[in-house]
Amino acid sequence: MFRLLRALVLFSFVAFLSVKPVQAQSTPNSENPFSVPPGLESKVEFWTKVYSEYTTRHAIVHDASNVEIVYEVVYLGEKPLSRRSR
Repeated sequence: MFRLLRALVLFSFVAFLSVKPVQAQSTPNSENPFSVPPGLESKVEFWTKVYSEYTTRHAIVHDASNVEIVYEVVYLGEKPLSRRSR
């Protein structure tokens, strides 16, 4: 049993050492490694703003066809609301 365990540990160690680390590929814009398809820039900006500036305590009233148009941001308060109340 001990031989089997020792062999397994040795095999795992050798396998670990034989794996090459993955090199990070250079991107045109190193600050933002994700590319945005043309035409989706405004939608990506909108959702980035939604997830970075607002919480689940906010409701955002925006235009359905043009998300750049935000009519109002409603603060729902600290007290938890039911789904129906929201």
